[in-house]
Amino acid sequence: MWLFLSALAGCVLISGSALAKDYKSGEYITQQRFGFGAFEARIRAPEGPGVVGTFFLWRPGSELDSVPWEEIDFEFGLVPGHYQTQIMTPGMDGEVRVEHQEFFTLPTQVWEAYYTYRIEWTPDYIAFYTDGELVRYEDDSETYSALFNTDLGGDVPSGERMEVRTGLWPVTDDLSGWAGEFDGTSVPTAQYVDYIKVWDYTPGAVDPFSVLLLEDHFDSLTSDWYTANWTFEFSQSDYVSQNVGAVDGRLVMSLTSNAQQGYLPTPPDDVAPTPPATGLVIEAEDYDAFVDSTEEFIGNPSCSDTAVDAEATFDPNGGGCNIGWTAPGESLDYFFDIETASLYDLTLRLASDSAANTVHVELDGIDVSGPLSSSGAGWQDWSDAIVPELDLSAGTHMIRVVFDTGYMNFNYMALDPVDSVDPVDPVDPVDPVDPVEPVDPVEPVDPVEPVDPVEPVDPVDPVDPVDPVDPVDPVDPGAVATASLVVNTDWGGGYCADLTISSDSGVSSWEALIRTPGASIYTSWNTEVSGGSADYAFGPVAWNANIASGSSRTVGFCANRTNMTAAPEVLSVTAN
Repeated sequence: MWLFLSALAGCVLISGSALAKDYKSGEYITQQRFGFGAFEARIRAPEGPGVVGTFFLWRPGSELDSVPWEEIDFEFGLVPGHYQTQIMTPGMDGEVRVEHQEFFTLPTQVWEAYYTYRIEWTPDYIAFYTDGELVRYEDDSETYSALFNTDLGGDVPSGERMEVRTGLWPVTDDLSGWAGEFDGTSVPTAQYVDYIKVWDYTPGAVDPFSVLLLEDHFDSLTSDWYTANWTFEFSQSDYVSQNVGAVDGRLVMSLTSNAQQGYLPTPPDDVAPTPPATGLVIEAEDYDAFVDSTEEFIGNPSCSDTAVDAEATFDPNGGGCNIGWTAPGESLDYFFDIETASLYDLTLRLASDSAANTVHVELDGIDVSGPLSSSGAGWQDWSDAIVPELDLSAGTHMIRVVFDTGYMNFNYMALDPVDSVDPVDPVDPVDPVDPVEPVDPVEPVDPVEPVDPVEPVDPVDPVDPVDPVDPVDPVDPGAVATASLVVNTDWGGGYCADLTISSDSGVSSWEALIRTPGASIYTSWNTEVSGGSADYAFGPVAWNANIASGSSRTVGFCANRTNMTAAPEVLSVTAN
């Protein structure tokens, strides 16, 4: 697995008019270099996949062979929607550097809310905090000796002081296993910074971080900072100053195409993160005991420190890591406490390349599920397998997940109490209805004069019986598909949209006719597009022509506007 490479990592910098990549992004850097202290930022990270947001300390020149590498990082958007902390120390025996990283999850994906990230760097320890909670603490004086160096005054030697940096960049295919595959569908996107603060470190003080050295709430860009104007080999973008700005009291750094360069979106409001759902979520990698039949470890060492194989997950529901490379008969045990006796639904998040692969669940030694399978659509195509209404008493229980066939990836399981129906309040009695007043009798109507009798009509000759018609064979309704269109990015001069094709009956191929009044499509993904002059036919590529019953496929496109008020629409969709 690839790990984060700094914005200057081991490459020749290219600047000015020589920048020629397909995307542009931004990075903001302090003019001042800092020693030991506390470094804090409140950030809403950019949306991925394949887009990395950063807040880090960097020793200038670390990319050079003559300068020992020193760096302390937060990196956002990995395994998509979560983050990692990273400490880079000088390499040994010819290595450029040594990387020490740990992955973390949040109540939401990193781009759905602002979170406060803090680094404390002292001569004795390095600590990372998220929203005031300590998530990592390192004090190994041997491993991190280069970062604990002091001068005669007890501070960091002048040549090892750090810049504070924040920015975003899209990864190349070499790093897609770490941050997700970047394909341009996320553009434009941005990282938003509410504030950055830096405190000096005063050893021995009651509050060692009481001296404020820098505080910026980004009402404007100031001379305390400068913008990057280079690129590096593992980024698909060039850093440019036009993609850094102060908007509505926040720092905005955007990732755009070349045509959108300088676009700075309005920052979203700072709202509290959505709290996690009620119930109990147990990550697959948090097992208490295991049976593993293969000796060799496969996967990402950050996700497992045992023989159990694990990797970073790309489940859009989150989870950080998933168990993988399972073999028949392997199992994982989880102990958990239930506070309130109730019925609980158990949901397992599973993925496999075949729906025939199964697991089963044992609760306190009893099989309560029978065989459970996934959609079988791929190793990172996740689906829910539900065991309904488990009757759990208060106290400690054990769940064992057994891989019957193997070849099943497992991300997490969730226990949610079954909602009970509140009793219906009794209905108030209806007041008695007042008796109706008697109606006056109606005057008798004069009798109607009798009508002359109608002459009888001659009888009609009987019609010969019609031969019965052979029954018509029922008509096969054929394959049916529907289409929905959502504009997910709009920058005035154009927009990007997702087209979702759905089928309740299953189809082997499909085509959708889309009208883009006043706009011309200039790029698309996961689809073949033909036509023009505002009417376009969208069809599948090889892998997404088939849509299973009850499933959907999503493709997308971007268009440049000539009519600023026009919106795209679905004209028709056909399937077979």
